[in-house]
Amino acid sequence: MACMAKVQGPVTVVPTVDPSAVPEGAVAAATGPGFDLDPEVRRVVVIGNGIAGTTAATEIRKLNPDANVTLFGHESYDFYNRMAIGKLMSESTAINNLYLLAREWAETKGVEYFPESRIVGVDPAGQSVEVEDGKRLDFDRLVLATGSRAFVPPLEGFGMPGTFVLRTIDDGVQIQQYVRRNRCRQAVIIGGGLLGLEAAHDLSQINVRVYVLNRGPWPLDRQLDEAAGSLLSQMMGDLGIAVMGRTSAVRLLGETKLEEIELTDGTTLRADLCLVTAGIEPETGLARLAGLELDRGVVVDDHMQTSHPHVFAAGDCASLGGTVFGLWPAAMEQGKVAATNLLGGDVSYRPTIPPARLKVAGIDLLSVGEINLPASGGSEILLNEPHGRAYRRLILQGDRLVGAILIGYPELFDPVIDAVKANADVGRYVAELEAGRWQVLENVSDLVPA
Repeated sequence: MACMAKVQGPVTVVPTVDPSAVPEGAVAAATGPGFDLDPEVRRVVVIGNGIAGTTAATEIRKLNPDANVTLFGHESYDFYNRMAIGKLMSESTAINNLYLLAREWAETKGVEYFPESRIVGVDPAGQSVEVEDGKRLDFDRLVLATGSRAFVPPLEGFGMPGTFVLRTIDDGVQIQQYVRRNRCRQAVIIGGGLLGLEAAHDLSQINVRVYVLNRGPWPLDRQLDEAAGSLLSQMMGDLGIAVMGRTSAVRLLGETKLEEIELTDGTTLRADLCLVTAGIEPETGLARLAGLELDRGVVVDDHMQTSHPHVFAAGDCASLGGTVFGLWPAAMEQGKVAATNLLGGDVSYRPTIPPARLKVAGIDLLSVGEINLPASGGSEILLNEPHGRAYRRLILQGDRLVGAILIGYPELFDPVIDAVKANADVGRYVAELEAGRWQVLENVSDLVPA
């Protein structure tokens, strides 16, 4: 979930998929799809109304305004910003503020939308789906965008009152209500990734003391080096949040509700609430029933096509090359790729790792690209700040910029991201970068050979 398309940075930036921004058919009519539409594709069913499914549905209608597109979901809420649901725990936002599309978006785009109709069966050979009310709907092409659920590792006691995951609006509301009803004063979060740290901050805003258990040696150990991770731990501590490295829970204890958590070292922590933020697990139930090839998720090729030629998959449920990306930008791009190819186009999904930004007030943090020195030709530019609450590191391969870590200096985030994505040649600016004048990265066009 912490995962992110445009919901990045020290403030929440709302990702938008605005189907009403362009009149229906205007783009297709003006420019065409850029390829010959497959005349056999007239009816498309999309299962899943998250970012991948909604993007696929709107993209199909944009590319082929004559296509009949039906979108099914399973939540009672309209399409919303899943990455901001932690704000519901701290009461710093309302449900209505999470919606990303106008209520009439589907009607505007000509999409048949059933947000609370669950699909219970898929027949790829017969090219039909079964709705929970027993009705069947035929399709020429199908997009599985069933998303994922929160992953909970085997943990004795999980499921008792006071134990939660954070994946949906209902999860956020239930946590907030439990905290208030039980006057929770201490919480333990299992998982020191972006979601765990952001949730810890949200809970701290309602006067809850928070401990974060992290299996790795420092928080965000996949995005930060040791120096940056240690600094982040200190800064979280300044906010009253204790990050405990190389620590995990063994079991949850309590008579009628959660009271304590036993740790791997044999000690216990008092806990009124436990939140598990240990990653995601792809929703593959329908794909399994349909007989599609699975590994961790629904196996797809770079066209987002599954083992059946008429079925595509995108988003958190899809597995490409054994990888489930679990990221908002990836899901959006995969939805577009699936939409193009099922209509007769020929585009490939090229995985990229989006920048990681921590959304915690008072901490400006960015990690983009590589965080380890390349084995061949690797070098770094490292600036240790005298005041001790900022950190800057660039990773180079030869003269090319391939990665960066920043704590502080939010004004440099965008130029650094652009330069890393462009694999910019910074060789002639090394002296300036070593002197801390990173503003030279602002004109990326000067750093990329024509």
